[in-house]
Amino acid sequence: MTPPKGTDDPDWLHPAACPAATPDLAEVLSGLGEAMTLARRVFMAARRPPAGPMQLKNARDDYLATMLAYEQALTVMRLPVPPRLRDEVRLLRRLTPLPGGRR
Repeated sequence: MTPPKGTDDPDWLHPAACPAATPDLAEVLSGLGEAMTLARRVFMAARRPPAGPMQLKNARDDYLATMLAYEQALTVMRLPVPPRLRDEVRLLRRLTPLPGGRR
């Protein structure tokens, strides 16, 4: 399960947002974890030649988005965010400018 692009609203994850499709919380975290693992693999592959700068940027953006979704899911579920995830998100946020020049 990946978040809708361009949303900072955690309501997309909340079961009340879509009562007909109430996923098990473990399934949500598992799906987000798998998406994050796949995005990390793609990102690591894009760091090596023959990948170009745009491929690296896109892979980094996707990886950051999946980590943010996972972090947001943990927060919504009132679970702790692992320090490694928190640190990696912080690092990639510094390397990845957000739209409008924000970081």
